[in-house]
Amino acid sequence: MDGENGLICAYALDGGGGATPLDWDGIANWKPAHGALWVHLDHAAEGSRQWIRETSGLDEAVGSILLARETRPRSMDLTLGFLVLLRGINLNPGQEPEDMVSIRIWVEPNRIITLRHRKLMAVEDLQSLIQAGKGPRDAPGLFAMLAELLADRMEPILSDLEHEISRIEKNPPDARRWLPRRPSDRPRLGELQRDAIAIRRYLEPQHRALAAFDDNGFSFVNDVQRMSLRETEDRITRYEEDLTAQIERATALHEQIT
Repeated sequence: MDGENGLICAYALDGGGGATPLDWDGIANWKPAHGALWVHLDHAAEGSRQWIRETSGLDEAVGSILLARETRPRSMDLTLGFLVLLRGINLNPGQEPEDMVSIRIWVEPNRIITLRHRKLMAVEDLQSLIQAGKGPRDAPGLFAMLAELLADRMEPILSDLEHEISRIEKNPPDARRWLPRRPSDRPRLGELQRDAIAIRRYLEPQHRALAAFDDNGFSFVNDVQRMSLRETEDRITRYEEDLTAQIERATALHEQIT
């Protein structure tokens, strides 16, 4: 379905972890009785933009934010739902992980709309879970699961960054002091430091956006979903702290290399 005039995928959730795939006609004929609706779009495609503006029923201000050219992680509490802008690690071939990919999310009791331009592996992970019958049961559950999967995809990249800094720190040690003595490591340290700074720049607003959703008190979000979101918030906070520590390590090593 990817590339069908902006529609990447759409599902009517069956309430048990699975879902029925939908095309544009299926979306047009959907009713809440069919199960929660997830519509995932390419925000740059004209078909997506037309649907958001003319057919989705979204408030004009919400639609404008969802279709905006540039975004930063944030959230907005509106009367009928919640707007959340998040970022995920860029795992597309030939691209840099720190060039993070935005995903725009509108959550309401029986519907969730997500938009991206570049691919996000976390979304593909979510599709795989749905196809295996292990997906979310409703719209807020889908949001909580997507936030968790975005965090899951960050973890190995941040771990690799930490291990690379440790490698430079310890290999080779000076005979007298536990310090790297290779000037050739300086450019790589600078690169790692820039990567860490670039990723951390988006994590603080991402944490705030998730916290705002959790704090809102929407009646359609259950206790299990709130707990999942809080756990994801905590993970993002730990990632921020770990990145700060790695930036400080890289800075100290950079200064020590002769």
